[in-house]
Amino acid sequence: MSETFSNVMGQLLAQKGAAATLNYTLDYTPDMGPGEALTNSVWTESTGTLVLSGNAFSNSQVTIVVSGGLAQTWYILENVATGNTGLTHESSIRLYVSDAATLGAGIVTPFPNLPAAIASLRRDRLYSIMTYYMPGGTLDDDYLLQKLVSATSYVQHRLRCFLTPVEMLPNTALASEFAAFDATIPPTPWATEPPYDYDPAMFIGNTWGRTETRQRPLNVVHSMSFVYPAPTSTLFTIPQDWIRIDSKYGVINLLPIQDSMMLPLNAYLLSALGGGRLIPEFLQIRYQAGLTNCARQYPEILDCIKRSAIFSIMEDLFVPSNLSQSTSADGLSQSVSMGFKLEDYTKTLDEKIDKIKQSLFGIPMWSV
Repeated sequence: MSETFSNVMGQLLAQKGAAATLNYTLDYTPDMGPGEALTNSVWTESTGTLVLSGNAFSNSQVTIVVSGGLAQTWYILENVATGNTGLTHESSIRLYVSDAATLGAGIVTPFPNLPAAIASLRRDRLYSIMTYYMPGGTLDDDYLLQKLVSATSYVQHRLRCFLTPVEMLPNTALASEFAAFDATIPPTPWATEPPYDYDPAMFIGNTWGRTETRQRPLNVVHSMSFVYPAPTSTLFTIPQDWIRIDSKYGVINLLPIQDSMMLPLNAYLLSALGGGRLIPEFLQIRYQAGLTNCARQYPEILDCIKRSAIFSIMEDLFVPSNLSQSTSADGLSQSVSMGFKLEDYTKTLDEKIDKIKQSLFGIPMWSV
């Protein structure tokens, strides 16, 4: 069975997997004269990377079997067919080689299966759009991957939280720490932030060392250390069994359960060093933040990502914001107007994302 093509502005486009072997057929019937039949067919591909075999032809059709090729690469297949009248017919196919096994490799997203998410986007959401606005057209997997990754970043920034677990490190951490995360398979996402300021009020009254992390939700605290005088010189490390966290709001409290005088003593020393004032960037916190399973806990976030990707694709297709049509005949007139505005849909999407943000972190409050 021959593969089908997409015809975009007269250019034949096709796609195959790097491991697939497929046959492609061209039909020259519309270009042939009465009684003409093909007597020869020659296929060429300039790079020599693709394997061409099974060259065959009939009275009006030519067929070639294609295998191999490098993933994420475009190729041009050219055919020259000769008829019994001496006329030649030429055509070309732009073939894109993809590889589902490597598609999105190394990219960490909230989708459990990124190639499956791209296939779902094409099957469930793009079909009607392509049929109406780009009949005969095609969008390759890498383009859809780019849109999905971009939409993920957009939704993440709107929510102001990571959609997958991310390891947070102080920006004074050693390069070996970053390298260790990069060396894992797949690489562990990480980000940096400045160390936290030390405030003597952290250990006065009922504060219990209260510290709010910059990123939330807070999944786990790996370590908390007071450093002085250099960022690599640890003055005091908080014992792990003292640490209490409020994951949703990113709040850490310290509850001494042994050597209870150790923390107040060291806090006193820190206060003495700072003259009882705030000491900048004294507290280094290594922790993990971000949503752990969007697909299970917040499937509406994945829906928002796909919607955002679709809107971005529609912008690329220059879909008109307003569609109107009018007809008249024999003194009768009829007009049809479709009030479609892409900006209205994106505004609705942003409002939905804001509601999800409220469910994650509560209703924002301001004081004047």
